[in-house]
Amino acid sequence: LASVSWARRCVYETDVEIAGVFKGDIFSEGNVKLFANIEGNVQGGNVELVTSSVQGDVSAKELLKIGPQSVIGGNIKTKDMICSGRIVGNVESSGRVTLTTGSALTGDLTASTIAVMEGALMEGRFKIVKK
Repeated sequence: LASVSWARRCVYETDVEIAGVFKGDIFSEGNVKLFANIEGNVQGGNVELVTSSVQGDVSAKELLKIGPQSVIGGNIKTKDMICSGRIVGNVESSGRVTLTTGSALTGDLTASTIAVMEGALMEGRFKIVKK
């Protein structure tokens, strides 16, 4: 777990956990777990935003998990996503997207499977596509 206050671009070949304030892009071949405020893009195998704010695009090769105290201001590209937080941006998923109770999405959503739980908010268009 790195607690940082950086302004740069970081590239990792393994799993990484980051806490603190980070200005710059984060790219990992492994998994990314964030407890941080990020101004930049985030990319990883699995990406988990525990208590995070990201102002930038987020890309996960497999699963993106957005915790209830997390916010993304940017576009998302992932295979699967479970959102309990807030998103302002478009979401493109090749698999399943779940918006849990209390989550909010302002933007367009494209996925092969969409599950919206009672109490989730969505403002935008959605499109269901074949796998």
